[in-house]
Parts: sequence; C-alpha cells; structure tokens
Amino acid sequence: MDETAASPAEGAPQTGAQSTNSPAQPALVLLPRFMMRLNDGLYVALSLFESRTAFHDFVDGVFTSNHYFSDLDYGCLQKLLYDCEPAEIVHITENLQQAGKRTMWRLAKEILPFPSERQQWYRNAKVKDGGQVAEYLFEPIFFEKISEQSGKTVSVRADPNVDEFIAAMWNRYVRFGIDSAAVKKALAAGKPDAVIVARMRAATAGRDAHVQELVNSLHRDNTPKLLADGRVDLRQFQNRFPQVEKNSRLIKKIPREPGKSGWEISGNEIIPESPRDIDMALLAGAGIKVDRAADGEFLIATLSGFLQIDKATNTMSITEKIINREGVSLHTTGNLTLAGEEYEEHGEVEEHTQVEGKHMTFMANVFGNIISHGGNVVFKQNLSVGSAKSPGGTIAVEGSASQVTIEAIGGEITMHHAEGCLIMGKKVVITEAIHCDIVAEELIIELAKGCALAGQRVQVGSSMAWHDDETTISMLIPDLSAFDKELEQLKKKQAECEELAKCRSEKAEEVANQQEVKNFTLISTKLRAKEIVMTPEQEMNWAKMQARILPSLRQLKELGAEIRSIRGEAEQAEKKMQEIAHSCQQLSANIECKVDAIAGDTVVRTLKVRPDAPGLHTLPHRDLRARLRGSGVNTANLFAGGEGEFAWQFQSMEADDNNG
Repeated sequence: MDETAASPAEGAPQTGAQSTNSPAQPALVLLPRFMMRLNDGLYVALSLFESRTAFHDFVDGVFTSNHYFSDLDYGCLQKLLYDCEPAEIVHITENLQQAGKRTMWRLAKEILPFPSERQQWYRNAKVKDGGQVAEYLFEPIFFEKISEQSGKTVSVRADPNVDEFIAAMWNRYVRFGIDSAAVKKALAAGKPDAVIVARMRAATAGRDAHVQELVNSLHRDNTPKLLADGRVDLRQFQNRFPQVEKNSRLIKKIPREPGKSGWEISGNEIIPESPRDIDMALLAGAGIKVDRAADGEFLIATLSGFLQIDKATNTMSITEKIINREGVSLHTTGNLTLAGEEYEEHGEVEEHTQVEGKHMTFMANVFGNIISHGGNVVFKQNLSVGSAKSPGGTIAVEGSASQVTIEAIGGEITMHHAEGCLIMGKKVVITEAIHCDIVAEELIIELAKGCALAGQRVQVGSSMAWHDDETTISMLIPDLSAFDKELEQLKKKQAECEELAKCRSEKAEEVANQQEVKNFTLISTKLRAKEIVMTPEQEMNWAKMQARILPSLRQLKELGAEIRSIRGEAEQAEKKMQEIAHSCQQLSANIECKVDAIAGDTVVRTLKVRPDAPGLHTLPHRDLRARLRGSGVNTANLFAGGEGEFAWQFQSMEADDNNG
C-alpha cells in the first residue's frame, strides 16, 4: 500500500507558542464582488459568480493567510470549487428567481483568524491506496499554559474543531472530499483513532458519439418468410435486401457527451478522456447525404433503392440495383425473390437455390435456378446443374454451361460453350454446342457436336457427331393439311353459291320477261319521267294492272335479295381463301438451312408442325429429345452423310408438294 504524507502549506508554522481557548475576533478580509456579508453570515451571490477559478483564489487566500471559515457549509464549498460551471450557476440562478427565492447560497458564518499556536494542533494526513483516500490519526492534544489564578504552568486539553481542521488540511494539500461528519465524530470522541477523512473522486467517462437508426428495415431480417396464406417458407428469408425510399431519414447522430472531471484529494483535477466523435460525412456513400437540421444531424437517402453497407470502408450507400457479394445458399440467404429491377451477384449461387428477379448479372459460378421476368440475365462465369429462364427476355452465358436448362421463349440466348444442355428460345446463338437439344426459330451455331437442333432458320458453321450420337437438324415446316381441308370446303362452298346464284338469276330473268311485267316496267319508267299523263279511265286500268302483277313483283324482289345473299357468301368464302393463302405464305416464308462444313455424321430433315399445336418447348425433355432425334410420319430427310456442305430453302412449291 502506497502511503505518502501531504506536505504542509508553505509558510505554515512547524512549532508554536502556547495556545489559548479564548474566542477569536472576526478578521477584516476584503471580500470579492460575488461574496456578501449579511447579518447571519457570508453568502455567495450566484448572479455575480464569475468562475470556479475566481472562487478558488478567494478560498485559497483565506486559508493561506492563516484564516478559516467558521460554521462552514462544506458541501457548498465543494460544489462551488469543483462542480459548478458558469452555465450551471446561471441555470440554478434562473430557477431560484422563478421560484421567488433569493439567488444566494450561505457559505459560512464568518472568516476568523487561525492562530499559529492552534494550527500546531493539526498534523499531516496520510494519503493511501494510490491517492484514493487520506487517513488522519486523531489523538487527544494537550498544551501547557500559565494559570491566571495560580500563576503556575498547567496542562490543558486542546479544543480543535472541524472548521480549523478543514483550513489546516487545505494548507497540507488535502483539499477535496473531506468527510466533515466523520471529522466531527472523531473530534468529539476524544480518543486515538485512525479515520479516513477524505476520498478522491474518479473521473466519470463521457459517452462517445453514436448513431440511432430511424428505419426499421436497415438491417437484413433472416427469419423465415411468412407467406400471405399464413404458411412459413423455410427456403426464403423475410428481408434479405433492405430497401429505402427517397428523402427518408436513415440514421441520426447522437452527439458525444463529455465526461465529468474527477478530483484528487489534493484538489487537482482528473480530466476524463475525451469521447470519440463521428464524422457523418465519412459514413455517407453514394445515394446518401448529410442533413444538418435544427433537430439534429441525419443521413438521408437521395434516391429510392437498396441499402448497401460496406464493412471494409464502414460506409452506407444506396443503389438502384441490388448488389450482393456474399453468394446465395439455403444456409445464409435462402431463396431470393427480388423486388428491384436490377441485381448483381458477386458470390456463388449454390445448388438447389433459386433467385427470382428481372435484370440480373452473376459474376461468379451459378449452380442454382435463375428465374427472370422478361429481363436480361448475364452469367459472367459458368452455369452448371441448375436452370435459367427469362420468357421474352435475354440470357447470355459468357463462360460454360453444363447440364442445365435454359429458356428464353420469345427472347434471345447467346452462349459461348454448352454441353448436355436443353436450350429453347426465339433466337439462339452459340459458339460451341456439344450433345445439346436446342429449339429456336433462328439458330446460329459455329460448332455443333452430336446435337439435336430444331428451327426455321438454321445456320451451322461446322457439324459433326459426338461419340455415337449424330447431329440431327430438324427444319420446322408448317403442317398445312388443316388449311387444305378448309380451303377445299371453302372452294366447294363457293361453287355451290355460284350455281345457286345462277339458278336464281335465271328464274328472275324469266319473271322479268313476262309481257305484262315488261309493259308495267315501261309505263312506270315514263310516269316517273313525266313523259305521259293518264286520263281517269287510264288510271283505273293502271290500278287494275298493278294488282294483277303484284305477285310477280314480289317474286322478283325476293329473288333479288336471295341472289345478293348468295353472292355475299361467295365473296366471304373468297376472302377467307385469300387469308388462308396469305397465312400459308407467311408460315412457309424464310425457312432455310445452311451448314458450311459437315465433318461427321449429320442428318438434315424436315419436321412438320401444326401451327395451332403447342410448341415443342412445352414437351417434357425426354419427349422432346425423342421427337428431335427419332423418325416419324411427319419427317422427311433432306440430307444424311458425314462430309460436305448443305444449303436448303423451303419453297412455296415444296409446301404444296408436302401438303398435297
């Protein structure tokens, strides 16, 4: 245990003459402006309080000039010396004023002289425990004096008091933390006792600046996803990629709070370590800015998007696309259903996982299943085992694809190397395909080995077998048999209409050629032209004539309407036949195949498909493979061999031959 004695104040007497217990008279001490002497004691005027330093100088001046404060309020002394900053004094003063109280604190009754002979009654305290406490040995004190009655020297017991003790300790550098109650008790006991009379106060650490999150979705939520029907999907997480809205406040800076000074027993200040601050600008990445408002300092989003936290740089940023660097697995991420337009994955996508989104780019190998809703999907590395689908969109595999299913029905697929894959799209472009089954309207392959290809426009740079499997190219030509049957029925219908219209026309001509009908027609024409004027007798005869031929006129009208209806049906049949012919022409157009070099077993054939039937892509893979590689009534070989080249174009005449 470290025990050191506090040094006495400079100039304090080490020896003294005889003392007396006679009462001391108040000292004439010049008071500073913030001290006031009232009838009942000395007061500190808080409204005039300047600083702790000014007050310390005043107190130190009293003690070091051999004076002390009588009836001292030690708590008030300590507060003004060590605790109250000017701002706190101002606050206390305002509260007292509002409460209608006087803005003064009583410090002591008076300032009295501290004679040197009485100062000798107080010894040094021992500072122990590394400066944490001060211990004082209290003992009865006697001094010799000459008795006024006998004139002899007598021994008299001293009467030390706590106010003098405080002054004596000040001059011996025990200036903070004196337990005045313990001192009073020890002095009153009047027996030897070692008492802890003062304790230091350790500094109180401040609080570092920190941030408060204002949006609940700033962090990923890896709890299983709750579905709308109340079930829980253990393969998906609740919120894997936090999303925020533009202008939303993300985090608020909570400013640092300074610590509270501690004090050594000697009165020296123990300054706490300065709390760390945060520069919000260093946290703000792309899409985030610092907003300093009246209610604090905030990081706010400058755009709507997905929150990214870079642990390496300790920055937050917002991007319009999701960027994930951790890969996808059932253990760490679960299956992903992405709300954003764009997604960029830098880690591997493990087997049996699924990523569903729109525009997606994968920078590492993918072994899972990718589903895009009509977007652009790019694989920078390899795609294996799993699948990729983007109806109406595009899929690009820049690395290799192996044992996967790739579908872009209505869209485009481009690949560098594919082996053992099922590939279906509107347009497919592949550098090298090995033992793949591929269906597309337009198919361009530089090298095909043992593949089964089907399309309407097929261009192959080089074709060869792979082990025992030949390359089979099926040119998809339309099966127009249903159109032929419809055309035959329409032609028959058209002939029937023409024959019936002819019969009705002959009958109408026969009725119109009756003499009385001719006369009626001639007279009606002249009457309308006002070429003739009838007499009353002629008008009577004209009325009788009209009554006689009325049935014939009705028959002519009915025959005319029937002829027009029959001719309308014939015209509709002709129009329908023209439409069918145009459809057949469109279905048969631009069907062609070209193989620049045949370097192994290759078969090129036609494969009839019904225009109204479901596409080949709807077949299960096993059935599709059998359809593309097997022969049948709907196939006809165009080429079979192991060398040479091949070029063929489907002609309309050939269409007639194939469907006749």
